[in-house]
Amino acid sequence: MGSSQQRHPDSRDFKHPRACRLRARPSSTQRYVGEAVNLPALASPDRITLLLGESTSLRFAPRADVCVAEIIGSLADAEGAAAVLADARTRLMEPGGLVIPHRAVTLAAAVRLSDLLPDQPVAFAESALPYMRDILDWHGRPFDVRLRVENPPADALLSEGAPVEVLDFNGDLQTQQCTTTGLAITRPGLVDGVLTWLNLWCLPDDEPLDALRMKTNWVTIYLPLFDSPVPVEPGDVLELTFAAALSDDWVHPDYQLQAVLHTADGRQHRGALVSPHHGAPSGPTRSTGSSFPRTDRHGPDAPAHRGLARGLLRAFRRDGKVRSLEVARPR
Repeated sequence: MGSSQQRHPDSRDFKHPRACRLRARPSSTQRYVGEAVNLPALASPDRITLLLGESTSLRFAPRADVCVAEIIGSLADAEGAAAVLADARTRLMEPGGLVIPHRAVTLAAAVRLSDLLPDQPVAFAESALPYMRDILDWHGRPFDVRLRVENPPADALLSEGAPVEVLDFNGDLQTQQCTTTGLAITRPGLVDGVLTWLNLWCLPDDEPLDALRMKTNWVTIYLPLFDSPVPVEPGDVLELTFAAALSDDWVHPDYQLQAVLHTADGRQHRGALVSPHHGAPSGPTRSTGSSFPRTDRHGPDAPAHRGLARGLLRAFRRDGKVRSLEVARPR
């Protein structure tokens, strides 16, 4: 079961008699044709059946004993893995069937955006702006994006990471969830949001893939909470509520964050973020102000930390510099 963006590395060697290769996107006709062309070269092509379509609308018999899925996002459920695999377990798999991967967890830690991009301005590179404008023009209006940061420095984290989203694909798989956790500040600094990253277990007893500390296909995501960075000291606590609720397509989640930063002086600093999968117009998605920059500034002082809630923007960093951006619009 794939996202039509990747091919599972072990698919050529998987020869279970009931194994089926399911493509989860109807727009993947070109990839489907490519898979069909390659099928005769496999050792046992008669043991693999290619099906084109969304798994939520497909039916086949007999049911499968094993499902290998690729629809895991950098936020664990961002691609709708919980809803899609819950449906697959109910309709397409034998009772007790095995889903691979076994478990996906999103973790979060307190950070400041500028610490994630050291020694460079917190702004989109000038060369990337025409590309981003083209994407927004094609979409028809501005929309908020999520900022994905590749290879953030380890010392940018001001707290330990804590799970905020848990998907147990072979257990109690929840399509909607809400967790509240306290992120204890471990060193002095400034906080304006959280950094999230994925831990992924292929099998129950495996060591997890860690998108923060390993080179993987997933990267970390910065989510803004406060307009202005707040000074913190060890012992302060960022109380974070992280909620995922199904959007109106009943597959992809909308995310909502609520935060209360408790500082040693007894003050409470409140922040919030709404990060829908699609549909909502650009507007006040944070309690602290506008979600999209109301400015034409794009230099070092541009408020690039605003408007990072919906969609996808990926920053590729080499030698401490942003080299390119990848923006994918929401549906």
